[in-house]
Amino acid sequence: MVRMLWNRTQMTPTDARQGFTQLELLVVISVLSLLLVLILPAVQQARAAARRAECTNRLKQLGLVIHNRVELDGRFPNSRRGTKNPYALMQETLGVPEFDSRNKRVLQAFQCPADPWSTPTVLSPNYVLNDGTDYRYSDSPTGYSRYRQDLKPADIVDGQSNTVAISERLVPLPPGLTVWDPNQIPFEDKRHLWWTTRVIPLGPQAARQMAQDCLNQRATATPVGYFNTFSAGGYDHLLPPNAKGCFNGPATQATGDQFIAPATSNHHGGVNALFIDGHVTFVSENIDTEVWRALGTVAGNETVSNGY
Repeated sequence: MVRMLWNRTQMTPTDARQGFTQLELLVVISVLSLLLVLILPAVQQARAAARRAECTNRLKQLGLVIHNRVELDGRFPNSRRGTKNPYALMQETLGVPEFDSRNKRVLQAFQCPADPWSTPTVLSPNYVLNDGTDYRYSDSPTGYSRYRQDLKPADIVDGQSNTVAISERLVPLPPGLTVWDPNQIPFEDKRHLWWTTRVIPLGPQAARQMAQDCLNQRATATPVGYFNTFSAGGYDHLLPPNAKGCFNGPATQATGDQFIAPATSNHHGGVNALFIDGHVTFVSENIDTEVWRALGTVAGNETVSNGY
């Protein structure tokens, strides 16, 4: 008798299923998407915090520079001396070559890592001097920066810990653009300036009146112009950080030396500020306007409480 052997292949549950079902795949994708949604903001916040910390460190280094300059010649690097502007004086103290406008390079020491437009070849620095609470080139300057006027420690009546020396301003031109071309520039509220509907005549309170017009009587829906912080001055304390800036009057009447340019940055909710004594504080964009103005004067005799 011939006996036939029949071999059966034994199938296990594992053998019966070689992959994911559509439902399982959808569940995996949903879980991964949820994790991405949860993790991405945390990563972005961590990066933003790192950029803000690096910005703080760079400003602290500039604080050391300005005090080293005071020890060198008894004066702050706050005004032009001969052919050297304050930035050149600080670079000289840093021991690096003077800024050369022909090469259009700004040292990393003056650049904020949170500003994507700020590259080694831009013409404007992010870290700029406090021009106070009046127009630039005023005969009676109120801030740290003074056109061709020295500032000595004894001049800081309000106290070095209550007066800002340097803060931030976003650069006006994107990388690769060295001249003003409205057709190639994406206008941004915190980088550029508006026209206002009228010209405020010069007078004791003209700049403050213009600040109100900048808040309430802008002539255009979007910003239309810019100024170069390297050649035209720093930022001012007429309006709080990250406020809009303006020229004094409409396009056909405004002049290039009468404008408001608040401190601005890409840090969430405010700007870093280097005080004359060397400490750096993050100042909220919601700070009271009069308190911010008080922090911008060297001899205003204002009273400013800690914590702002």
